[in-house]
Amino acid sequence: MKKNMLLSLVAGLIALSSLTVCAAPAADYVREKKWADEVVPGLVVGDAVYLQTPRGHHAFLTLFTPVAGTDRAAIVVHGLGIHPDWGLVGTLRTELADRGMTTLSI
Repeated sequence: MKKNMLLSLVAGLIALSSLTVCAAPAADYVREKKWADEVVPGLVVGDAVYLQTPRGHHAFLTLFTPVAGTDRAAIVVHGLGIHPDWGLVGTLRTELADRGMTTLSI
């Protein structure tokens, strides 16, 4: 179930990203790595999952919080310049999980 839910969330993410490909700014992989190195060791809720870009050139951090026995899920998308557990994004993803929704924070 966990794998199927993650695959469904990833499919939604790919569909969402296909709408914004033209407007996407250049990625800062060094900053993303730094954030991942800071976030993952202190992670209390959820699991660190690295997703590959379509061409496999880069893996980026997402936070997956599975909730057993639910068919409800949400993809939490943060803005530019922050990571998937930052401030309100972190609060939102954990509160949704506490209320019975599987979340994928990207």
